[in-house]
Amino acid sequence: MLSFKFLLGAAAFFAVASAAPSLPAQGIAVRGAPATPALANTNVAPAVDLDRRCATGGCPGGSEPTSIAAIVADVDAQLGPIVADIKAAIAVSAGVTAKVDIKVILALLVKIQVLLAACLANIKVCISVHGVLSLTGAVLSAVQLCALVGGLINTVLQVLVVVIRGCGGIHLDLQLCISAIIALCADILSVCIVALPSVKVLLAVLLKTVCITLGTLGAQIAVLTECLSL
Repeated sequence: MLSFKFLLGAAAFFAVASAAPSLPAQGIAVRGAPATPALANTNVAPAVDLDRRCATGGCPGGSEPTSIAAIVADVDAQLGPIVADIKAAIAVSAGVTAKVDIKVILALLVKIQVLLAACLANIKVCISVHGVLSLTGAVLSAVQLCALVGGLINTVLQVLVVVIRGCGGIHLDLQLCISAIIALCADILSVCIVALPSVKVLLAVLLKTVCITLGTLGAQIAVLTECLSL
C-alpha cells in the first residue's frame, strides 16, 4: 500500500515550493494570486495497478493495515497533528483574516489531500480483497462503518470549515485544494456505500450539517450531496 509518511513529506515540499513567491496580504475570499494548477488534480497518489500492488490485501512484509478499521486508525493518527497545526496557524492571526499565512495553510491542506488519496487507494484494496472488516477480522456493521469512515470524513470537513472561516472566505490559493479534498471525501464515502449500502443513510445523517455549513460558506459540495443524496 502507499506509504503515508513518504507521500505527506513529498506533498508538503511540493506545496511550499510551488506556492506563489508572495501572497497578497489582503487576498481573502476569492481574491489573490492565481492558484497552483497542479493542486486541481485529485489523483495525488502515483498511478498503480491495485491488484498487482497488493494481491493478498497487504504489501510485502504485512506491515501495512489490511482492514478498514486499521486504515482509518492510521489516518486518524496522522491527521491529528495536521489539524492541530492548522488551528494554531489560524489562531496566530488573532481573528485578523489578512494575517493568516496562506502558504502554511496550503501546505497543511495538501498533506490532508495526499493522506486521503492514499486512504482511498488502501480502502479500495482492502474491500476488494478482504471486504469490510474490523481490527479483529469481524465484518463491520453499518453503524460501525459509519462511526469509522463517517467520523474521519466529518473531521476533515470540519477542518475545511475552520480554514474557510479563518481566512474570511475561500481564498483563491486554497480553492483548488479544498475542492480536491471534498472530492476525495466523496470518493471514500462512495466506495464504502457500494460495499455496504445500508451505511448510506447513517452517513447522510452524520454529515448533513457540516455539508450544509460548507455550502453556505461557498464550497462546492455537489459531489457530497449527490453521494449522500442530501
